[in-house]
Amino acid sequence: MARAKAKPRAERRRPLLIRGARALAGFVFGDEDEWRAIYPLQAELGLIKIGGQLAGRPETMERQIAARERANRQKSYSATHGSRPRRARELAAEQV
Repeated sequence: MARAKAKPRAERRRPLLIRGARALAGFVFGDEDEWRAIYPLQAELGLIKIGGQLAGRPETMERQIAARERANRQKSYSATHGSRPRRARELAAEQV
């Protein structure tokens, strides 16, 4: 029996749903051995339970991670530059 050739990486379809803590850890952290770290992140990553297993959509998890990154960048910017960018503070000072 002839063996089917594996599709090139670019042609492989992305899974619609990733099931199981180990698979989710592999997706998020790049290491399935970090599966225990997934449980505290359930709400933040938008994970659901299906048949007693954790599951998540890759797009949803990436969107949640990107939103957290933006929030952290904005928070660190505010901590070092004040609550508003310098130009906005200058304009506000001119209006007074």
